Amino acid sequence: MFAALETRANYLCAGILIGTVVVGKMFGGALKGLIPLGMCLASGVYLWMKEVVRSGREVEWDSEQVRGQMVRVY
Repeated sequence: MFAALETRANYLCAGILIGTVVVGKMFGGALKGLIPLGMCLASGVYLWMKEVVRSGREVEWDSEQVRGQMVRVY
């Protein structure tokens, strides 16, 4: 589940980078400004998605620990 989410996030980041450069170039932007802008946007989304995956795995691990503790009790 998390691997698929990471793969989709990678595709999304690539799309954001390419989309920012292409749309910015269509409106007359300079590449030396559009490429860093696209990289900043894509890296922000990438880091956000990594945090979502990390916290999801942590919640999953915590629920497994609770389940293990409940099994020991009964």
